[in-house]
Amino acid sequence: MASIRTFISLFGLLASGLLASSAYAEVTSENIIYLQTDGRSSLFHRALRGDASKLLFHVTKSLELNDFYYIYPNKRDWDGTSNPAVNTLAFNQGEYVVVYPEQLSDQLSLSDDGIYTFTTREEKRADGHFGMWYKPGDFDNFVYAWVLPKGIELISYESNRDGEWVKRENTITYYGHQVNDLVFTIRYRLSDSDQDGIVDNLDHCPKTASGILVNNLGCALDTDGDGIDDSHDKCRNTPEGAVVDTDGCRLDNDGDLIPDALDRCPATPQGAQVKPNGCEVDSDNDGVVNSQDDCPATPSELSVDLRGCETDRDQDQVVDHLDQCPNTPASARVDSHGCETDQDGDSVIDRLDQCPNTAAGREVTPDGCERILPPQVPIVIDTDKDGVADESDQCPGTGAGFMVDNRGCELDQDSDGVIDRLDQCPGTPTEARVDNKGCETDLDGDQVVDRLDQCPNTPAGKEVSRDGCEIVVANCPEVAEPITPIPASTLDSDQDGIFDDADLCPNTAAGKEVDTTGCSPAEVITLHGVNFKTDSDQLTQGSVSILDKVARTLIHHQGLRLMVAGHTDSRGDAAYNKDLSHRRAITVMHYLSDNGVAAERLSAEGFGEEQPISDNESLEGQTMNRRAELIRMN
Repeated sequence: MASIRTFISLFGLLASGLLASSAYAEVTSENIIYLQTDGRSSLFHRALRGDASKLLFHVTKSLELNDFYYIYPNKRDWDGTSNPAVNTLAFNQGEYVVVYPEQLSDQLSLSDDGIYTFTTREEKRADGHFGMWYKPGDFDNFVYAWVLPKGIELISYESNRDGEWVKRENTITYYGHQVNDLVFTIRYRLSDSDQDGIVDNLDHCPKTASGILVNNLGCALDTDGDGIDDSHDKCRNTPEGAVVDTDGCRLDNDGDLIPDALDRCPATPQGAQVKPNGCEVDSDNDGVVNSQDDCPATPSELSVDLRGCETDRDQDQVVDHLDQCPNTPASARVDSHGCETDQDGDSVIDRLDQCPNTAAGREVTPDGCERILPPQVPIVIDTDKDGVADESDQCPGTGAGFMVDNRGCELDQDSDGVIDRLDQCPGTPTEARVDNKGCETDLDGDQVVDRLDQCPNTPAGKEVSRDGCEIVVANCPEVAEPITPIPASTLDSDQDGIFDDADLCPNTAAGKEVDTTGCSPAEVITLHGVNFKTDSDQLTQGSVSILDKVARTLIHHQGLRLMVAGHTDSRGDAAYNKDLSHRRAITVMHYLSDNGVAAERLSAEGFGEEQPISDNESLEGQTMNRRAELIRMN
């Protein structure tokens, strides 16, 4: 492409190429430089008007005909071969207009402070002409204009010939008359408004704050692409896509040094020791994390309670794996083996021994008192056949086969006034008021026993909280949803006398004796429909409603102590299955305790594949073997 310098040096050739008469009209030359945003190139608009019959326009060999953007008139001749130094456009008239691109490098110099200086100066020719010249004669009218794009700041402009300079917003124009041999010097620089080293024309972020490191687009450098520029980024190598804080470091909301993106337990208590996955350490692998484990060295194979300590189901202060009598009543005094004490060794435990100091070797009656045989065996009349003679029998009509005390009356171990045989709630606290079934009364029928009911006169049908008071919904912050009380219902599908809403065994066979849970006292309660996500201890959504019903029923049987038993099918490793079943049992136990069932009434144990109830060869059998059960412990 032709340079301005070359063009100007060839400017004088126009005169020698003119074919005209000896008299010329005014010669007008218009030259417009459209400077480009890089400050080093331009678009050159050149027009010459006179009365010559032919004009020749010479350009460098690098500028081909197809490089011109515009040529007027279109009727012209192109010679790119005859002259080895230049290419030539020939016009058979006295005017022409051409537009073509130019590189300014030959006429430019750049100072250390970023100022470009463009000059048309050239050494004087043999004919005496220099700069921008014309012959024969002078330019009658000479216009020389620069159009500067946004982002380029004009510093100064001057010419060696007198003329009028007109400066507009982004244009400078020189108007000369009867001039020749013109030299122009234009000084400018590329603007860098934010002083970040990237000129405005190339700066995609022209308002970058001072001192910020930028990229080649002039925008704040963000090496790791986390949205925090490097000048403020304390973690410049954050992995792509990671969520970061205002310092550019990955979020760690619980402060356990595990980034949230890798933290499977993002709400770990402050200061807790965690594993690489961000979850608390469970050193003894008992399912209770160290921060909540009151017994952090429990052997892994033992069952533990919510505190991480070995279970003691009968609450006799002897842990289950050492307890030879695991179902001792809560109030009983026991020895180191967990069995009730018998201080006088008469085989009648102290709790039932009416004569606790009987001499060794003596024969005793069931109440622990020495059996005294008269010299002559008297005739003992025991009409009701309960083992207590009529003369001592305070309850002479007791049926045969029923257990009685030394007064001949049927046992009432919880002393609630309802004999054990008819007592459907045998563990009722001694201070509780009970009905004729031995269960605590609920006078307002809101499913909260009177002993625990803080609002004993709640109107029928009202939904109440655990303390028996009506739930009032107001514009209050969200609170935990109370357990829905068991609704009044008369549906009893298996006709066992226990309504379905409170029946844990809703398919009991006809005629089978059940207690108030709707199950046989010796029956294992299978939690049908309680399922877990595959290879996980997380409950499925459908399991929640079933466990809610179980929780509501158990709340009304305060004396009932249960073990949650987990079972799997035989697929997979036996040790893994046992651990999985244990974790699932703990999940159920926690859910029940979180929903109103006293934690001390519950324990959990996993049996893995050890106790199948069907074959493991079929899908149906495997499904039956994967189950959760409730086993009574009293």
